[in-house]
Amino acid sequence: MVEHEDADAHLVKALHSSKYLELWKDEFTRNFWQYNVALIEGHRGSDKRKRRYCEELLEDERLCKNRFILNHAGYVTVNTLYPRQYFEAKIDLYAALTEFHARRIKAATNWLERRGLAKSAPPSLLRPHTPEWFTSLREWNPKQAAMSEAAITAAGSLNVCSVCADDPARDYAMVRMPAAGPGTLKLCEDCFKLRSVDEPMNPF
Repeated sequence: MVEHEDADAHLVKALHSSKYLELWKDEFTRNFWQYNVALIEGHRGSDKRKRRYCEELLEDERLCKNRFILNHAGYVTVNTLYPRQYFEAKIDLYAALTEFHARRIKAATNWLERRGLAKSAPPSLLRPHTPEWFTSLREWNPKQAAMSEAAITAAGSLNVCSVCADDPARDYAMVRMPAAGPGTLKLCEDCFKLRSVDEPMNPF
């Protein structure tokens, strides 16, 4: 795809005609009970089987965090350098797969917590522009991380807007935390007004 841009439209057509981008829907239909704690409760399997499923899923997650995140970041990176509709389609695919995987993790965690088999641990918010924040953002969206780093470097300060580098700026957390990435931003008033239309946020 990088060397043969002329193949872009052909391969995008192949993705759609082969139903490749919709294969995840078949898996969801077969195992829909795994995506909601109430459905796990009502599933006909034994509690022993459910416990084994939940614990194995969380152990896999502990050993290798959401495997779709890496693929998403890779396609974001290559599409930044070589914009292609094919890469954009893969970015959208892995964003959806990341979201659905996160739903499985949440459902399994909640099922174990209800039985006292796991301790509830509310997620901690990452303060924007800290090393941990940049690590989380790079894992999900290297392009956005690079843009924020460039803005901060140009301003010569960490206390500026993550988007435009304006000052003053304050820390915000998304009301609905994303399946990947920090879910927090430092925004000036104008950028907050623009971003919060589609992504409701609260100051913290």
